[in-house]
Amino acid sequence: MSKKTRITARINFTVRPPRTNGVGRGSFHIYKDVKPLVGKRDNKPHIFTSKDGKPDDRLDKINEGYRKCEMDFETAKKMAEALRDQLYKEHNLVKTKVFSTDNYEILDEFFQKRYASRKTKDKAAAFNDYRRAVDAVGLLPIRSASEAQLQEALSKFPNNKQRRYVSRLTRILKFKGRDDIELAKDRKQSAEIRYLSEKEFSAVLKNVEDKNLQIVFQMAFHSGCRLGEIFALDDEDYRNGILNVSKQFIREEIAKKRKLFKIVKGQKVLDLIQPTKNEQKRRVVVFSEFKNCF
Repeated sequence: MSKKTRITARINFTVRPPRTNGVGRGSFHIYKDVKPLVGKRDNKPHIFTSKDGKPDDRLDKINEGYRKCEMDFETAKKMAEALRDQLYKEHNLVKTKVFSTDNYEILDEFFQKRYASRKTKDKAAAFNDYRRAVDAVGLLPIRSASEAQLQEALSKFPNNKQRRYVSRLTRILKFKGRDDIELAKDRKQSAEIRYLSEKEFSAVLKNVEDKNLQIVFQMAFHSGCRLGEIFALDDEDYRNGILNVSKQFIREEIAKKRKLFKIVKGQKVLDLIQPTKNEQKRRVVVFSEFKNCF
């Protein structure tokens, strides 16, 4: 493959420490920062896995020691950075990644024709969503790669990522007239989900000193709502044991990024109350203990 048909992205793994003022991030994270020469930058927490496919818990142990004050900030930071370098060697990580220029051109064409005129909250985020799916197949040409080749490339990723990649790539393939290809998520056994029992939840509450935070925990436990949805609730949302969830409270930085404003008393302020993640209302039948949260 000639140099004209490939591009390179710079990849860095950085350690982000907790905020020492107690606001925001409360633990050390390892972020993967991918800077393609074409397309949007991708920067998000990266979860390393051990040989048996389970999440690597060594960073969790450092965070636990830091939270319990068994080590100071600088010591924990040096340990997290040393772990990052060790993981770098263990996983044979490279500082560059090669992508197909032709695939990126197809992505740009698809996005411009199918999404440029759509009313999307964050077009950059939508573009990144499709770009990650294109990146997943690496140098495989979207125009001509076989179904087996594309499926094999996607099978290297965990189920939650496969689902999104399959969905996005299928749309791009149909856009290029390749309706004969039917990609699918691997049928892997899902990890067992374990819920807290009433007894276990009571034990958690005993370690929460803040009364207001206790109420939030109780509301989440007895209703199953996300925290953002809880903070956006009004009195009229709860009637006769039924909770009508239609909105969520979002962070200021997200509202600023999406340019979400409203006019209050003639002044322009951030609008932090927005529709739920999927923009659909839902009714939640809550436990009777939910009433005691108010």
